[in-house]
Amino acid sequence: MHEFGTRPLSEAQVAPIVKEAKIARGSFYKYFEDLTDAYQYVYGIALREIHKGIRPPDRGHGQVSDYLAQVTNFLDQSHQSGYYDLIRQHLLHNEERIPPRPQAVPMELSPQNWAVGVLVHTTIKECVREPKDQAAKLERLAAVLTKLLAQ
Repeated sequence: MHEFGTRPLSEAQVAPIVKEAKIARGSFYKYFEDLTDAYQYVYGIALREIHKGIRPPDRGHGQVSDYLAQVTNFLDQSHQSGYYDLIRQHLLHNEERIPPRPQAVPMELSPQNWAVGVLVHTTIKECVREPKDQAAKLERLAAVLTKLLAQ
């Protein structure tokens, strides 16, 4: 859906979505409670599609190079999938406004694995915000992960 890739969710409207999909407005509400519900559905599809070719490092056993490859692969797959604009809007504008999923971050994660996840996600967000600085962002991630994983 083009609408979610061109503007923040707070500015999105149903009219362009139903026009693009060539459906009646009532059909939209038959399947979705509201724009947020539709957004979460589309974003979920995008994430599944992007992650198809990305193998996550084993929890607790990942190497720095594994995490760097994961970030690079996610960014590359985002571009190749056609979902990059949606991912960009999500990370830069929508992420903080979407209700969290239950157990989005399992509490049984070790503090180290939780920290790696936060660092990886933050690096992806920064690379999307400033793509020209991607190499520097990845170098910084590598330096921090090298120290963190050595513990």
